Amino acid sequence: MQNQDYDFTAFVFPQFDLDGFRPEDDDGKNRTKFEKYARFSHAKFLAKARFHFLHFAEGGDFNDAIFYEDVQFGNVEFGSKNLETGEFDGPVQFHKTRFEGDCIFAAVFHDKVEFVDVTFPADKQVLFSWYRGRTMFQKVGIFISTVFSSKTKFNHLDLSKVSFMASDVSNVEFTECVFREVDRRVKLFDEEGVETYYGRTKNEQHFGDLETLYRQFKVSFQNKRDWRRAGEFFIGEMEMRSERLKLESNSSRIELCLLDIFKQLSFYGERPERALRVFLLLLIFGIALIYLIELCSGKGFAEAILPSLVLGLNAVTFRQAANLDSQLAELVITCLRIGSAIVLPLFVLALRNRFRH
Repeated sequence: MQNQDYDFTAFVFPQFDLDGFRPEDDDGKNRTKFEKYARFSHAKFLAKARFHFLHFAEGGDFNDAIFYEDVQFGNVEFGSKNLETGEFDGPVQFHKTRFEGDCIFAAVFHDKVEFVDVTFPADKQVLFSWYRGRTMFQKVGIFISTVFSSKTKFNHLDLSKVSFMASDVSNVEFTECVFREVDRRVKLFDEEGVETYYGRTKNEQHFGDLETLYRQFKVSFQNKRDWRRAGEFFIGEMEMRSERLKLESNSSRIELCLLDIFKQLSFYGERPERALRVFLLLLIFGIALIYLIELCSGKGFAEAILPSLVLGLNAVTFRQAANLDSQLAELVITCLRIGSAIVLPLFVLALRNRFRH
């Protein structure tokens, strides 16, 4: 299909099935080639639409097109410029689709949309943005083994029902995007939707993939110096590592124990108030024990208060303590020093992260 104008603006297609498979193609791509820019803007597809084995050399324009049923783009190559906007009422699938130029996706997908083995160009602009203030992914969006360009942006989108499993998002920029938050942390859709949409069970491989995905999101937000968001995804990364270690038969129990302590004391270095509470409880409990020991040694109630306070504060601030007659008091002070040596650095780390946020 060469040297023609492919202008289907405002066309109404009762049915559409364009399969351009060419087994005799010399370049081995087996695709029918459209030499010029293809325009489907404001077109209406009343039934299922299939675009298979096609090459739009200069790109395609689906601006404000309306698809009432399923849409499939299989083994399609788009050229220099592509506009994917409009309404998609049925399921949409981009399978082994390759984009060679700048792309704008500003559509509303009312049903499931899948990008499977899709490749975006490394040096071109790719934008996923809201469409006239409406949510792009009304039901669920799935990116599986998708290769994003370093200039890909997701802008003003609700990503609480979007999966990025097996896709590298380290260099993707997320601006003003909404993620689902549960238990004071970001919870990606892949944690909950894996059984429904993938048919996979939650095993160590799944949690390992999630750990990698959270790490990639963390790197993405670190690249734009959004430390608050980066910290939230770091928490998710640590949670998935913990879940993976619980299921692995040869995992290190020491590492799992340390992770649990890290979580309980400071929520992985992201909650300074938790570390401060633990430190204060440790100090109060230690002073109370020393006070009881002083009382048992024969001192009065008022007489034992000041020495107990001094000994407790000296212990948590690592000052030299006076020689004590009671071995039990020395044991308590030693425990206070060890506990504060663990909790105080975590508090400083979490406080640093909070100020950076």
